[in-house]
Amino acid sequence: MIFVSWDFAVGMTVGLVVGLVSEFAKHVQDQGVLVLVTYALLGAALLAVVLAALAILVTLFADYFRQVVQGVTGGIDEAMLPYKIVAFIGGAGATVAMVGAIVWPALSHSARAAWLGAVTLLVVWAVAGTYQLVTLTIFFGAKRADLLEGVDAAGALLEQRRRRSA
Repeated sequence: MIFVSWDFAVGMTVGLVVGLVSEFAKHVQDQGVLVLVTYALLGAALLAVVLAALAILVTLFADYFRQVVQGVTGGIDEAMLPYKIVAFIGGAGATVAMVGAIVWPALSHSARAAWLGAVTLLVVWAVAGTYQLVTLTIFFGAKRADLLEGVDAAGALLEQRRRRSA
């Protein structure tokens, strides 16, 4: 299911294009180490964004909303899974990029092209996945707000009934 998603498809497409361009346009590889270090930094920055989104998500899981999410199939573990996956992909992209920057001088032309393509796949996949996490976190926030409005309305109705019966 992870590999059958639009974010993976975008990462795969861009990675393939970068790999092919790098294979057939030799000058692209001249800046390979700079590109790989930039990818490593981007991957690390994405981890920070995922951590921030996860922190927001955890605060949303207070009170009633946590009870609702726990009642859904998969519960909180299922809700956290996309965050874990994107963090893993971003971390893998950063790690593979740093290793690539270190071994770059020892790689053949074709290996360099393949490495750039693979790292591009991971980083673009993580960027697209991070976008999805932001929209997912916004969705959870909106649903929590809706739930709290319902709780407030129920509390107001309960208070009215108490006043009438008193």
